[in-house]
Amino acid sequence: KASYYCNGSKVEEDAFKDVYQKMISAQYDAKAEEKVSAEGTKPIMTIRYHIFGKGETTMTVSFLPYDDSFYLVDTGHTIRFFADKRQVDDIAKAVKGLIS
Repeated sequence: KASYYCNGSKVEEDAFKDVYQKMISAQYDAKAEEKVSAEGTKPIMTIRYHIFGKGETTMTVSFLPYDDSFYLVDTGHTIRFFADKRQVDDIAKAVKGLIS
């Protein structure tokens, strides 16, 4: 049976899957047409996906403030995308509810 964790704490499967569904349904809204720097900007949220088993890997995505409508998406490479601020804020709220 699978186990589910958030911030190192074990959580219920259904609650985790609800939050995970919000995470994977969020999409990048726009491609950054020019180089965007986020140097010195603190992310409002960082998500690390730890995939265990065959093909084990860790992926990290950070969301950095940009303007009133978008966050910059930082995957550790050149910043190329914007994400809808409302969707990202909904994810942050759902994660806080999961761990509170």
